[in-house]
Amino acid sequence: MDTIKTVLIGAGTMGRGHAARISAYAGAKLAAVCDTSADAAKTLAKKYGAGAYSDFDIMLKKEKPDAVFICLPPFAHGGEAEACASSGAAIFMEKPLALTLERAKSICDSVEKNKSVSMIGYHQRFGGAVKKLRELIANGAAGRPCLFDARYSCNCEGPKWWSDVNGSGGQILEQVIHTYDMAMFLMGKPSDAKAVMGNLTHKDVPGYTIEDVSAAVIRFENGALATVCATNCAVPMRWDNPFYAVFENLTADFSDYNNAVFEFTNEKPPRAVRLSFDTDAYEAEVRHFFECARAGRQTDCPLSEGLEGLKLVLRLIESAKKNID
Repeated sequence: MDTIKTVLIGAGTMGRGHAARISAYAGAKLAAVCDTSADAAKTLAKKYGAGAYSDFDIMLKKEKPDAVFICLPPFAHGGEAEACASSGAAIFMEKPLALTLERAKSICDSVEKNKSVSMIGYHQRFGGAVKKLRELIANGAAGRPCLFDARYSCNCEGPKWWSDVNGSGGQILEQVIHTYDMAMFLMGKPSDAKAVMGNLTHKDVPGYTIEDVSAAVIRFENGALATVCATNCAVPMRWDNPFYAVFENLTADFSDYNNAVFEFTNEKPPRAVRLSFDTDAYEAEVRHFFECARAGRQTDCPLSEGLEGLKLVLRLIESAKKNID
C-alpha cells in the first residue's frame, strides 16, 4: 500500500494524541474519526481534514481502512476490534483490552483467527533506557533476573468513567497495568501474584468507587520477585513511575523509561553508566505499528501481550477485593 488509510475510534485524550501521530507519519493518512459524541468526532476530524462519524459500523463499512486505532475507555469495548479483524484491518488498541477476560479473549481470538497485525499500546516498552536493558537481557549480559520494584503515584479524579470501578476497573487495571507490563517485560512470566488495596482519601468524593492505594507482590516462573505500589493520593496532577530492576550482573535504576543508571555489579569495582534518551515512546510505538502493517508482519507487542497483562491485574484485583477498606 502506498498510503496506509487509517481511522480512529475515540476522540478523547489518547485519541487526540494518536490523531496527531497518525497525521505526522509520512506513510499514513487519517481518513476518519469516530466517537459517540458527534461534536467531538467533528472537532477532531476537522483539525486533520478527516471524515467524522458517530456510528462505528457505518464508518468501517464506508471507509474500508487499512488500519484502525481503537482508543476507548475499558468499559466501552463492544466488538469493534473483532469487526476490524474480520475486515482485514491492522489493529492498534490502547490498553487495557477490556474489563473482563471474556471480552479480551474474544478480541484476541478474532485477531488470531484472521491473522491480523495488531498492537497494544504499551508505550513504555519503546523508551530508550528500557530498550537498552532488553538488549542486555537478550544477549545474556544482564544475567538472571532477580527483583523488580516500582512505584506509580499521582493525584487526579479524571473523567467520571475513570473514578467509577464499572467504567475503568480501577487504578490498577486502567493506569498501573503499564507498570505490571514492565515487570513482565523485564522479569518474565508470573506464577503467583497477590495484592491489597483500599480507598483511603476519596470516600467522600461522589462517584469515586475505585482504589486509591494498592500494593502487590509477584513471583515469576524463573524465581524472580516483584513489588509494585500505587496511589492516587500523592502530588496533584503529577504522574511519577520510577522502577528498579535487579539482575545477576547489573542493577538498573529508572527514573522513567528513558532515563536510568545501570550499575554493572559483576565488575570490580562496579561500573555505573547513566543513560538518558529523548525518545518519544508514543511516536515510536505508532511508527513500529505502521511499519509492521505495511510489511504485513506481526508487531513486537501484539494484542496477546495485552491479554497477559490483563490476566495479571485481574488476578491481583481478585486477591485484593476482600481487603478494600
